[in-house]
Amino acid sequence: AASTARRKVRALIPVEPDLAFRRRCETVIEFLDAGPDDVVLDCGTGYGFYLRLVDELTGATVVGLDPERERLTSAHERLGDRRQIGYVQGSASRLPFADGSFTRIICSEVLEHLPDDTRAVAELHRVLAPGGILVVTVPSADYPFAWDPVNWILEHISGGRVHIGGERLFSGIWYGHRRLYSMPSLSRLLEDAEFTIETRRPLTHYCPP
Repeated sequence: AASTARRKVRALIPVEPDLAFRRRCETVIEFLDAGPDDVVLDCGTGYGFYLRLVDELTGATVVGLDPERERLTSAHERLGDRRQIGYVQGSASRLPFADGSFTRIICSEVLEHLPDDTRAVAELHRVLAPGGILVVTVPSADYPFAWDPVNWILEHISGGRVHIGGERLFSGIWYGHRRLYSMPSLSRLLEDAEFTIETRRPLTHYCPP
């Protein structure tokens, strides 16, 4: 499954300087395991890159949700009118969908931005059909020195209490993020929302920033 997903993604994006991003894309497509009969939610779709991947690689129906109308408009303009893609403006903390609406959900690099990740995960559980699959990726609290030397040093000498956050030039891995996740903390978050975790995988620990 991993080699098939890798081959499909690299055929679609043969040139990608951000190695971490491509690795995430490969893993999301692998774990999602979607087909033409699935209905997929891309929660926090941004400019719609996963919409394109899911549409072209799986044939599933896919809905992109984002709180910002501008991003949805931009995604629509980039992708054009595609019968299998829908766009919805809304919040991850209050999803505008009925219970069990989706057989697959992507939530990639989203939870770390939200004021209340617990509520968002509960909402994802609510709209996922029984037996469905949720794929989550988040930035790791166990990032290596090379990813962000400034914050790595600050966190290690302060016992994790100090870092440069916000949206500033030197915010680094904390740019726009309210939290980072360890594997145990992410697992607890999902299990407390009654998800069953099937697979955990660290992605790009050794990689250019």
